[in-house]
Amino acid sequence: MRQKDKPPAPLPPRENLFLHPIHYPDQAGFLKNIFDYMADSVFVKDDVGRWIFLNRECCQSMGYPREFLLGKTDFDLFDPAEASVFSQMDKEVLLTGKTLVNSEDYTSGTGEKVFITTKKSKYIDAEGNAYIVGVSRDITSQRKMEKKLKKTLEQMEEISLTDDLTRLYNRRGFISLAEVQMRLSDRHGVPLNLVFADLNNMKHINDQYGHLEGDCALKACAQILKQSFRKSDILGRLGGDEFVVLAISAAAENAQTLNMHILENLKKYNLSNNKPYSLSMAIGIVPYRPGADLSIYDLLQKADQAMYQEKVKLKPGSVPP
Repeated sequence: MRQKDKPPAPLPPRENLFLHPIHYPDQAGFLKNIFDYMADSVFVKDDVGRWIFLNRECCQSMGYPREFLLGKTDFDLFDPAEASVFSQMDKEVLLTGKTLVNSEDYTSGTGEKVFITTKKSKYIDAEGNAYIVGVSRDITSQRKMEKKLKKTLEQMEEISLTDDLTRLYNRRGFISLAEVQMRLSDRHGVPLNLVFADLNNMKHINDQYGHLEGDCALKACAQILKQSFRKSDILGRLGGDEFVVLAISAAAENAQTLNMHILENLKKYNLSNNKPYSLSMAIGIVPYRPGADLSIYDLLQKADQAMYQEKVKLKPGSVPP
């Protein structure tokens, strides 16, 4: 057999690979250095919860020097509620002998909130002493990113359901919430009223004073409607100069009362604002009775028809809508 064809020398037994005295005379120091270079926290506790070994990452994560931590328990360092969670897991590992994995959090010595996932196992030495051996991974950065992502998604969802100009719900947002509220109305027997309001003379305002002034008029209408209804009512802008309200808390009031609230606030606005025009709305209101065989689209159609009937009642000489 040629030299290059010789089989490789056999590896030493697996259990002796890192413990051979010729290669590693200082086994304890060698292993300590290995643990200190690990990116995860490694620790050992005795059977009463005292730390008897912590690697460098564990000490840095907890915010204390190793000399201070050795011999301490969770209750010496953490908030009682936090320490109780750690202690309970330790007891379960010692009692059952099972390896457990858990997501935990604690306040470090520097006052920072730290989130970790921890894996704990039971170890019994040759003399029968029981220990908790644990490995923890710091997931604080991951949690912060998840929180930021959740906030971003919530903002995106809000944007997708909200009208940019008036900050009321847009058509999609209004219909989604209105459908939910109608189901709740059916379940709890609470009557509702749907209000359909159209800003009169919108084209005239845009043509005469410009679209920026038209936007101001739309925002003013949104504010007037907010003042006229309760926070629990659902307000939306369907598009253009059309506004809708699903009046929940005001369901016991009749259409005349609801209409009066809006007209009073319109009057207050016109008297207090020095505009070259006055705002007015055509308003249609239809009731919804629990259990009625009507969809939100049916209600919108009925309310739109009622609003149009009000619109044709404009006095002679008014600027056409």
